[in-house]
Amino acid sequence: AYYRQQMYSEAERTVKGGLALMPDDPELLNGLGKVFIVSGRFGDAKEVLEKAIAIRERKDYYYNLGLTMLYLGEDNTAASYLEKAGALKDKNDPKLQMLINALRINLEGM
Repeated sequence: AYYRQQMYSEAERTVKGGLALMPDDPELLNGLGKVFIVSGRFGDAKEVLEKAIAIRERKDYYYNLGLTMLYLGEDNTAASYLEKAGALKDKNDPKLQMLINALRINLEGM
């Protein structure tokens, strides 16, 4: 609820409280990663999202990690994670496909 209301410090505090009880819960780790992304804490987001993926591979975890890597300027790594998300997600997801295609075009121009 806090995340949707853009109350990110409260969301972070709540998720960290859950992680104190269940430190290896991938959903909580992904939630914390999302809070870190919107807070501009991309290094922290990368760390918790990688941990979430190590526990369970899910499309949204890969997608969030891909976005994080874009913000960190690591386009090749971002493309790899977004492609993994695409392999796990509906191939007809136009938003994800547009992002992957834009990255490929950008990387080909480098």
